[in-house]
This record gives sequence, structure tokens and C-alpha cells, in this order.
Amino acid sequence: MSAISSFRPAALALALTCLLSMASGQITITDWVGDAPTQGGSLITVYGQNFGAPQNTTIVVGGAVAQPDAVTPASVTFKLPAGTGMNLPLIVTDGANNSNQILFSYDPPVVTSFSPERDLASSTPQIALFGKNFGVNVGVISASIGGNPAPIISSLHDKLTIEKPITAGADNEIEITVDGQSALFTSGRWINLTSPPGYFINPGSGAVLPAPVGRYAPDPNMTSTLATPAGNYTPIVGMRAAIPASPGYFVPSLGSSTQLPAPAGSFTAAAGMTSATAARAGHYVPADGMSTDLETPVGHINPIPGADAPLAAPVGRYVPNPGQTSAFSAPPGHYAPFSGMSSTLPAAAGHFVANAGQSSQTPAPAGSFAPSGATSATPASPGSYAPVAGMPASIPTPPGYFTAVGGSTEPEPAPAGKFAPTPGLSTCFTAQRGKYVPVPGMRSALLASPGYFVSETGAQDQTPSPAGRFVSQSGASSAVDAPAGSYAPIPGMRDALPAPDGSYAPNPGSTSVLKVPAGFTTDGPGAATISPLPQLTITAYTLEENGDNTISFETANGQNYGLFYTENLIDYTLLQFVAGTGAVVTRTFTPPVSQTGKRFYVVGPAEAP
Repeated sequence: MSAISSFRPAALALALTCLLSMASGQITITDWVGDAPTQGGSLITVYGQNFGAPQNTTIVVGGAVAQPDAVTPASVTFKLPAGTGMNLPLIVTDGANNSNQILFSYDPPVVTSFSPERDLASSTPQIALFGKNFGVNVGVISASIGGNPAPIISSLHDKLTIEKPITAGADNEIEITVDGQSALFTSGRWINLTSPPGYFINPGSGAVLPAPVGRYAPDPNMTSTLATPAGNYTPIVGMRAAIPASPGYFVPSLGSSTQLPAPAGSFTAAAGMTSATAARAGHYVPADGMSTDLETPVGHINPIPGADAPLAAPVGRYVPNPGQTSAFSAPPGHYAPFSGMSSTLPAAAGHFVANAGQSSQTPAPAGSFAPSGATSATPASPGSYAPVAGMPASIPTPPGYFTAVGGSTEPEPAPAGKFAPTPGLSTCFTAQRGKYVPVPGMRSALLASPGYFVSETGAQDQTPSPAGRFVSQSGASSAVDAPAGSYAPIPGMRDALPAPDGSYAPNPGSTSVLKVPAGFTTDGPGAATISPLPQLTITAYTLEENGDNTISFETANGQNYGLFYTENLIDYTLLQFVAGTGAVVTRTFTPPVSQTGKRFYVVGPAEAP
């Protein structure tokens, strides 16, 4: 190969460098000519200036050293060492000076033929390429067939052995690259009848075909396919392995291209199943394609296998745990009013459930009661009552009422003469003497009022004290006689009246007083006895119509006397008070002006005329 036949920009730079260095004796390279095969040995001539003696001259090509065969001041000829590559640095040295550097390239690789030209996935794993300029360094060589990399096995300058890549069909270009220089073989194409897993080679036509649905090709270069086994499927062409049926699906036969969902009521727990399993009792499978059965939820059962939905527990029954195959009856005292219940309801307060398996509760009838969860109604005990149905507890009788027997629907009022002081009584109390109960339903007896008394137990009313008797305090059981000197003129008196002045009551129990007879007197109000008046002797008197009057009378020692004035012998006015001395006493007095024209003067005891 010659570099003289064309003018390159790099040569212009080298020429300029040469012109600058000629005057100084510097070695200058301008170009080189000659063939450059990779096996070397060809003569290469380098042109330039100022080359020295042969014994001192050395040529370095891409790091390889060569000795000159001939040297002139303007050229150096040397045998090319073996090598590969392009644009390698080339310099000449005389031992003291180095020339400038120019670029050197070995001849590019050329492929002239290959063997074998066609292969049906034979046992021959290699292809031999023939040509030139391959070099011997496999580290800088690459190859491809049909665009697929072919690993390098070995290399000689005229033979390259490569590993056969996986390709398909004909028309596969062969291309190699040696240390950056490429060669494309255009005189033929590599035909490699190979097939990858999932494909097979038709032996008659040489065509590479995908495994059809329902079949598969697990290995490369197969000439036939395998039927998909039961429990597996191949849904698309070109599959290298069968797909196990997914959990929830199954494949019952050979050669299937689809998997079947486990129908509702059944399931498949693992992959690769050939049939579905019925849902277990106490379980269900609600949809197609499920991989497990579900426990029936609380409130539901499934007594037999294969169910696709849970069954609700009927009314009166319940299911407390998941996965049950049967329901429990609601126990007495409880009920299940709806289907699908997971627990029972206790009978509400005021109601009861007598038997198992009930869907409703019964109200306790009037006269009875029932606490929560009761299995029967309880009669109201004596002292209580239940007025309506459905009561959670009996009501204690209120004060004033009682119930003597159980099962009462209403309290009975304590009758007149009796009373009920506290709630919850089954009997009532009799009013004691001195007390009475006038109407039914009373919580306490009333004390007999002052002026009245109650002498018997169980009285419904009080008795007024009779005339001549009285009752001074409440709660009396009898009346008291008015004492002598007093009287009780009417019934119902709370105290006796004292006999007024001028009267007296000589006996207890008097209903009236006696008038003091003439010539007698009493000690004052409340007198029980009378006593004769002491005799008064008027010894002298002088009466003037409009002037002073004088009167003299005998007195008894210790006796008090009064000198009284009256115009009608009814109303008296005390004119003077006179203390008795046992001698005659004289008194002078001026009387009031008479309104009637009448005047009377009376001398008597000081307390009364």
C-alpha cells in the first residue's frame, strides 16, 4: 500500500515541519509506501530527510521495533513486523535524535470464504473464516453473523475460527473487525437452521416455527414439540415451557391452551391441579377461580360440602363461631328474632322466654314481672303489685296501701280504721285508742282532736266529749268530767268553763251553773259552794239629791266592803272600798248625776253588791 498516491493535510504539516528542520539537521519523515499485511515481512520504505548511518537507525511501528534493510539520507527501507491496527505511530531514530511521527495502518482484514455454509443445528459448534490480515491477537478481534456476536476461538493471519451463534434462517451477513478495521463478506450468507426454546425446525422445509398453542418446545433446535400435560397449559405460540394451572384454576386434559376456573362451590389450593376440590362443610366458595374455601361467617352455616354461599341461621337459632356446620338453638331465657344471628338476645326486662329455639319473647302478664333473661314470669309478692303487662319488677305498695296476696295488679287501700305507714306492706295496722282513720288509703292514724276522744281500737271517727265533760289534749281515749265549780254546757268542749260570778257548780260533770240565792255569796268565779252573806246594819244615812250623802254601817273585822251606786240594780259602780274594823264606819260621798232620775246605794262585799 502506498501513501504517495494522494496528498493528505497531514502531509502538508509534515512538509512544513521538514522545511523548518532541514537547516538544523533534524530527522524528518514525510511519507511511507509498501504493502502492510498483518503477518509482516513486507518491505516498507519511509521517505524524509537527514536519515543517518544504517547501524544507528531504528524504526518503531506502533511500539514494534524494526531494523533497516537500506538507508539513504532521504529514505529508509525495513521489513514490517507482524501486527494489527490503524493510525499507529511510526518514527525513525538514529540513536541521538527521533524523527517526527506519522500514522501507519496495517492492511484491513479480508474474508474470502467460510465453512460450513449451512447447518441444521449440527454438532459442529464452530465456523472457519478464510482470508487474510486477521492477525493472531484474538483480544483485538470481534465477529458477528446476522448481527449476533460470535465469540473468537482462535486466529491465524489467514484463518479465523469463531463460535457459531444462534441465528435463524438464511441471509446472515458475516462481519469481522480486527483492531478497529472491519471486513464484511458480501459473496454469500450464512444459513443456520437453529431454533431457540419455544421453537422447532421443520426438517422438511428447514423453517423455524413457533410451538403451537397447547404444545411447547423446552429445548433449542428441536424438530418437534411436546403436548402440554394435564394440569398445565400453553396459551400462546412459541412457548418453551408449559404454565402450571394457577391456584384457583385447573386443566383436566393434555394439550390445553387455557386453564379453567374452579367453579363457585369449589377451589384449587395449589398450582398445576387437574381438578377442583369441593368446598368443605362449614365453608363456601362464592365465585369462580378461588384458591381456597372461606369459613362460613358467624351467624351462618354450611352443612354439606360444595356450597357457593353461606346459609343464614334460621330464626330461633344462632351460630357463634365461623366455620360451623349447624346452628344452636337459642336457650330458654334468650331468643333469636332474625335469621343470621351470631348470638342470642336475652329476654328483655319485663319479658321471658320459656323454651329453647324461640324467635320472640313474651311479656310478663299484669300481676307479675320478669328480669332480663328470665325463663318465666314471677308473681308480684305480697306488699307489691304489677299494674300492666311487661313489667321488669313489681312496684312496692305506696304508703296507705297494701297487697295481702301475691300476683296483685293494683294495691288495696287500707280501710277506714286502719292505716299503712310504709311502702311495701302486705297488711295494714289498726288505729289504737285515742286515734282514728276516717277514710281508706291513709298512711297514719289521726289523733283525736281536743274536745274529742276515741275509746276503741279501729275507730273510723272520733267522739265529741259529752256535755258536762271535756278533753283538753289530742289523742285522748276518754273525756273528763268538768270539775265542781265549772261546767261544760255543750258537747266537744276542750275545757270546762268556770262558774261565773253570781253562780256556782256544786257537782262534777255539770252542764250548767246554779244562781247564788239571795243572802248568799261565793268566793268568786269557779265557785263550787256558796256561803251566807254576813249581816250588814246601816246605822244612819243622810241622802241629798244634789249634795253630799252620808252613810254609817257596822263592819266585821277582816271583811272588805264596797259602797256601790246603781240606777237599775243591774249595773253597779263602786264608789268606795271599805275595810272592815269590827266597828261602825261612816262614809260621805257625792253620787254621780242620775241619768234616769233614780239612785240606789248598796253596801255589800267588795267583790260584788
